[in-house]
Amino acid sequence: MYVLQVQATINGPKLEYDFIIVGAGSAGCALAHRLSEERQWQILLIEAGGPETPITDIPGAVAEVISPYNSPFLWHDMSEPLRNAGSALNGRSIRCMHGKVMGGTSVVNWMMYTRGNIADYNRWGRITGDLNWSWKNIHPYYKRLENYTIPYPDPNYFGVGGPVHIETPPYYSELSRLALLAAQQDGKPIHNVNGPEQYGISPVQATIQNGMRVSANKAYITPIIETRRNLHIKMKSTVTKILINVGARPLPKAFGVRYMHKNVMRTAYARKEVILCAGPINSPKLLMLSGIGPREELLMHRIPVIKSLPVGNNLFDHVGTGSIQFLTNKPAYPPQDILLYPKKKSGPLSTASFVEAWGYSHPLNDTISIEQIFFLSPMNEMNYKIFNLKKSVFEMVFKPHQFLPGFQVYPILEQPKSRGTVRLRDANPLSKPRINLNYFSDPEDLERLLSGVREAIRIVEKPALKSYAPKLLRTKIPQCAMHIFDTDEYWRCAIRAIPLSLWHFSGTCKMGRREDLSTVLNTRLQVHGIEGLRVVDGSAFPSPVAAHFNALSMMVGEKGADIIKQDLTRRSI
Repeated sequence: MYVLQVQATINGPKLEYDFIIVGAGSAGCALAHRLSEERQWQILLIEAGGPETPITDIPGAVAEVISPYNSPFLWHDMSEPLRNAGSALNGRSIRCMHGKVMGGTSVVNWMMYTRGNIADYNRWGRITGDLNWSWKNIHPYYKRLENYTIPYPDPNYFGVGGPVHIETPPYYSELSRLALLAAQQDGKPIHNVNGPEQYGISPVQATIQNGMRVSANKAYITPIIETRRNLHIKMKSTVTKILINVGARPLPKAFGVRYMHKNVMRTAYARKEVILCAGPINSPKLLMLSGIGPREELLMHRIPVIKSLPVGNNLFDHVGTGSIQFLTNKPAYPPQDILLYPKKKSGPLSTASFVEAWGYSHPLNDTISIEQIFFLSPMNEMNYKIFNLKKSVFEMVFKPHQFLPGFQVYPILEQPKSRGTVRLRDANPLSKPRINLNYFSDPEDLERLLSGVREAIRIVEKPALKSYAPKLLRTKIPQCAMHIFDTDEYWRCAIRAIPLSLWHFSGTCKMGRREDLSTVLNTRLQVHGIEGLRVVDGSAFPSPVAAHFNALSMMVGEKGADIIKQDLTRRSI
């Protein structure tokens, strides 16, 4: 299973390839798998991180993996201080977590699998002017990636036999079962929220198999690496620049990358294309370092402008709040069930890191705008570090209850209107980017999330959960002490004080019509005005989708591979 631990270079190295893929995350692994099906193509997959390890296999160990500020599996990026939120966070900043490891963020996420709302993809088709990005033409790519094991009446709606295993973890608590009934009592149907109708609630669906995480690396790369000799992998190698021939005609052409491995600068060349799958933070960063981005930004850092494009704009994220906690009269899990994992790969550690139920709703209008995530653990020493919560706030509000029975509910805003940016800090490729999340710059986002808070509290107060006697933790967040608890004014303050990111950063290399001046890519995922350069990851998303973005990123990798095959060989699914 850990063949990639053997060496930093697999099947290589060479100096020249047909394709260079930058980033072995969810999209990059899917893309590398599909492109390497063409055995005549030589492919280099470059990843800044190292291999997975046994600790990342354990679904319930997410907090242990990502809570350390020096976790070896993460890029350690922090947002710029939030203008409209974050008063209870250190430096008013969000930890912008994204994976630095084979498999990328699929190795450090909560494993929840959601395709998203059909209407959101049809909106993509309208925004981009290309119906190939509408649901009808995206659906086959989800089916191709899926090994979907959850019973469903329509056998043709989900895929079976694909590389990515999806299941509802078999260990399931009584508290979660009752939470489903409580949501039903609040008017939400219990059904498969990955089906055509997303409104409702269901047991969580996750990329877990036999009690172990299924990352993009395990799904797409591990099964093929020893047999596909045309796929070379270079780990622990940070790409610092895309090489572009500005004298090429009719357009400047990408012809390789420069990367650092063991403190030595190296070069690899691409005969056909360089493809960025570095994610919505690092893909725009790398474009700007290479002379593609907003003209004023590049000139400020004395980077020669090759192509002026709105790179790094249109940043959006799924933001929620971590301010809602309930105390109960008994724990969600019998304490002895923790011992089921080493013996049987079962128990709480086999769940999607203590998330067993979720739902989607539209408390303000008919657009799916809120997700409710039931996290069956109180805030504790590890979780508050994930939030970047001030220690003083944790100790005052949450620490007295961290070992008592309880759970949290996270209302998440699925369709934010606020937009942020990714920018360079300077021209040094090893410097951290400037990430301005700009949460709640549009006041409607705050009101929608407030409706989600009210909905979460209302669900937990339903009779179905009476046997757990849930009581809302009423200790005020100190930054909101001036407000009466449980008023709308208090919750508006609490939402802003403790914003929660799902780390679904997207949109920073927006795709669309060439005449749309807000776009960076065309709908073939090619960078405007540059030959041989594409971005195939969540950077391309033109607008938010009510989903968890590991699924979307793998879908884009699958679809991106097919686009490239069509463009270069006229082959398709």
